[in-house]
Amino acid sequence: MTFTHRFHQLEAHNPAPIPKDASNRRGYVGGSEIAAVLNLEPYGCARRLWYRKTHQPEDRPFRETGPMRVGTVMEDWIADEVERQFGLKLRRKAPVQGMEHEGAHIDRHIVAMDERGPGVLEIKCIGRQAYWKWLFDGVPQQYVLQLQWYMRLTGWKWGAIAAWNREHDGDGEVKLYQFEYDDELMALVSERVDEFWQRVTDRNPPPPLNPRDTRCDGCEFGASCRDEEWANVGGDERRDDLIQIVQQFDDARAIVKSAEEHKEQCQSRLVEALGDTATAYAGPYKVSYAPQESMRIDAAGLKLKYPEIYKEVAVRSLSRPLRVTTKKEKA
Repeated sequence: MTFTHRFHQLEAHNPAPIPKDASNRRGYVGGSEIAAVLNLEPYGCARRLWYRKTHQPEDRPFRETGPMRVGTVMEDWIADEVERQFGLKLRRKAPVQGMEHEGAHIDRHIVAMDERGPGVLEIKCIGRQAYWKWLFDGVPQQYVLQLQWYMRLTGWKWGAIAAWNREHDGDGEVKLYQFEYDDELMALVSERVDEFWQRVTDRNPPPPLNPRDTRCDGCEFGASCRDEEWANVGGDERRDDLIQIVQQFDDARAIVKSAEEHKEQCQSRLVEALGDTATAYAGPYKVSYAPQESMRIDAAGLKLKYPEIYKEVAVRSLSRPLRVTTKKEKA
């Protein structure tokens, strides 16, 4: 059975998920929000989380993405695969509440696995790019901290993160990453959570990120967070009919940037693996990494040393670039 068939079968019996900023999560900091408290890249922002916890109205609606929906629908199937592949016994756990402002929605508990006793399981349904990045670089820090937070609240000493590639054509293999509880680390994290919650209580927002930070792209509180320098823009310059198109453009731009970063990481690994080898064959691929010489014109040097010649060969061009900027950015 292909993934597409399985997904549609499960989706027909799986209701829509509760939005992440629903009222039942506004009264505490959960494990998936630790990265936000700590302002961890690539998505964490304490100010954005503060807006949610203090019930601030959104400037743009929260949009559930396709990958988010897939993760919700496929969660039970992935859990079954974890039981089948690793022999774990799983059960779903209700929300765990720690102190007044600490809590967590845990996917499942692992029970009676070995001498360590029970542990916490977190399930992640990720894309192909992230799946291979995890294999090379390990689990991203924000997910490790999420798991550590759950272990802290339950008092259990170990946990695991199950990762499944949602873009795999067949069933695919679930990868299981196991971690021991880090008491010293979580004591420091708890202090930061307390500081953040004091800001929530005092209605004192954390400092904003640099407006050029990519974490600001697509934020549902973007307009509220930044200065009102564009608030008086009106007349023919204001085009609300472009908002949806611009948002889609901004989302696509973020995807391209992420893909380029991943491409550069793959290039670095290839260069390191090749070493002194100039050419190698890997399956259907030929990989070459050999020095080559090329000639180019030093335009700046030509203009400085031979301004008359530069003037003769210089070609004037006219362009009309499309720029999509946000508040505080220079067009």
